Amino acid sequence: MDSFFGVGLPELLVILLLAGVVMGPQQIRRVARMLGYWTAQLQRYYRDFVQQLNDEIDTMEAQEVKEAFKEVQKFGQQMNSLRQDFRNAPSTLMREGDKVLRQPLTPDRSPTAAPRPAPSSAGTAADAGNGENVIQPPRVVEIDDDPAV
Repeated sequence: MDSFFGVGLPELLVILLLAGVVMGPQQIRRVARMLGYWTAQLQRYYRDFVQQLNDEIDTMEAQEVKEAFKEVQKFGQQMNSLRQDFRNAPSTLMREGDKVLRQPLTPDRSPTAAPRPAPSSAGTAADAGNGENVIQPPRVVEIDDDPAV
């Protein structure tokens, strides 16, 4: 016991000696019992408080751990899904390739359901015959150099 409220062992002995002289031997026993009882009560309250505080902290930590565990499980499920998609990618690509190869070839050797219309001679972006968009090559416009620059 280093110090109790700044009172060391020598000071405590002096206080107890003075209390014994002032109160007498009968009073000292009663006061010592009462101090012991109140000290035990305070210790019990302190232990109960610390126990309850630790239980609350453990509960909070347990909830946080449970939430983190759920997040890890969710992440694991996502990883399994991605792993499955990655494993299935080659077979999916093979099926798509087989489907494209099974389609009939058109005269321009591209696999489509119907032959493409020939580009119109008018040079418009839309074909007037069936309303499909026709991609036109860009026109090259020559600009004369300005000698003044």
